[in-house]
Amino acid sequence: MSPDGKSMAGMDMDKSTKKLMLKILPMEDGGLSRTFKVSERVFLRLIEWTPDGRYITYVDISGNIWRQSISGGPPQKMTDYKQNGVFFWKWSLDGKQLAMIRGEETYDAVTLSGF
Repeated sequence: MSPDGKSMAGMDMDKSTKKLMLKILPMEDGGLSRTFKVSERVFLRLIEWTPDGRYITYVDISGNIWRQSISGGPPQKMTDYKQNGVFFWKWSLDGKQLAMIRGEETYDAVTLSGF
């Protein structure tokens, strides 16, 4: 939900191109929705509006934060972490600072047999 409560944002798949899109939808009927292309590497878990409502931020699968201006243009990479990416972030009320949780994900594969 946007800071002013007039729009909401989310990720959606474009049915014709099968590409991931960031969509901004108005809360009132009759408003215009806006759609932005995003990288195929976007991590769909979280998106966050900036406190001023001018950008939507999200994380890609490398763990870096990107921002998309709601007025258009290409997304901008905000962080450049080579390891220990961002799992969660929150903006300060004035929009000048970010608090974030960073870490590393590890996975193991195990084969069980002989039951």
